[in-house]
Amino acid sequence: MKYLFFIIFSFCSQHGFSQNCFNDGVFEFCISDNDTTSVKLTKIVKDYNLMSSPHYGNLTIPYEAHHNGRTYHVTEIASESFAHRFDIVHVTISNGITTINNNAFTGCINLRTISLPQSIRTIYGNPLSYCPSLELIEIDPDNTEYVSPDGSNAIVDMANKCLITGCYTTTIPNCVKSIKADAFSGQEKLTKFYLPEQIVTITGNPFGGCNNLSEIKVDKRNPVFESRSKCNAIINTESKLVISGCASTRIPRSVKGIGFGAFLYLDNLNSIYIPRNISTISPGAFYGCKYVSRIDVSPHNKTYDSRNGCNAVLNTRTNELIVGCRQTTIPETAEAIGDYAFAYRLARPALSLPQSIKRIGKGAFLGCDNLKYVYVPENATFIGRDAFAYCHSLSEVYIYGNIETISHSTFYDCTQLTTVFMPDCVKHIDYNAFGGCVNLKQINTPKMLERVADNAFDECNINMKP
Repeated sequence: MKYLFFIIFSFCSQHGFSQNCFNDGVFEFCISDNDTTSVKLTKIVKDYNLMSSPHYGNLTIPYEAHHNGRTYHVTEIASESFAHRFDIVHVTISNGITTINNNAFTGCINLRTISLPQSIRTIYGNPLSYCPSLELIEIDPDNTEYVSPDGSNAIVDMANKCLITGCYTTTIPNCVKSIKADAFSGQEKLTKFYLPEQIVTITGNPFGGCNNLSEIKVDKRNPVFESRSKCNAIINTESKLVISGCASTRIPRSVKGIGFGAFLYLDNLNSIYIPRNISTISPGAFYGCKYVSRIDVSPHNKTYDSRNGCNAVLNTRTNELIVGCRQTTIPETAEAIGDYAFAYRLARPALSLPQSIKRIGKGAFLGCDNLKYVYVPENATFIGRDAFAYCHSLSEVYIYGNIETISHSTFYDCTQLTTVFMPDCVKHIDYNAFGGCVNLKQINTPKMLERVADNAFDECNINMKP
């Protein structure tokens, strides 16, 4: 979920932490629960513009914060604390700060340079994802946990010899043995990537959202990975699995599978072709490839098909639809919609699932922003968690299946949802099932309802009880 961290952080900021927080006119700080001398920097004060005097795009994150005559030590930068700001160009983090949380600077599209001090001991995830202008990463040479050796413009975890954050100017240092998933997420200026001989571990696709990446090469001496036949992908040699690709990837005949997120948030991927040799496609293999409009499967593939030109990938044996797009016509023979089958892709505005559908998988239509109407047929028995979460245009849902549970976050943050019909057989409504559905007005109470989780209707003006 692309914005999950932002939503969680926003909720926490508004519910339960305000009494321990203060601001100095520029930053907001929250006092640590266990240490009243330390604070976490959570955000810049609303409407404060860093492009104006005296900053001019230069952000210095202080080690000290002053409030009511007391001095606090800033030890941590919170998740999303500077997310999606256009006014940050250069960042200097003061010595004494020890922790940077995931996505702290995500989406700062004008951020060009960042300097990390000696004191940084913990970095969670990639704090610099989707910062496409980032070109210079500096780390104090006395830092014992993280380095950016030889001007490599990367953040390297020395204990694990792992590159955790890079940018379009990164040169992979010789000391690095592994690359973390999302290490280069959203680096739009990255056009070519060369994986050197010494990299033996990649924990997931490092290149999500790298829409201009068109050339991927792997050193021929690499013992674990390869890019056979100039395919512009990273392939695990032993498993024959594509673990990272781009819009110009051509899947070789010798490859057997496509891994989770191998093609991740690629807005420039318009079509998908599954060749005859592919026997494994992981859920979410094409997660977030929003503008895919054509999907074909080789007629000689024995595991998958795209029957009747349906613009989807189906498992031939199980009849599960595992990859779909905005031009998909769900066949009457499909029995299930797989996990993340349409996740963060454009779908048809009106979704009337055929009577043959029995199961809707986890995150099946997650983030389908143009989806407006959903009809779940009588034969359906299961809807997975997050199945329709973050569908911000969804307004009406009609469920007629034999569904006993509305799962965790099934319709979370569907902000335009006004009308829901549930069958009387529904017994359980789980945590955040309708959380954030702020416009929900019409919803029935099923006759067999036994349990409604405390936060099932969080932020809704709905008080449903069994």
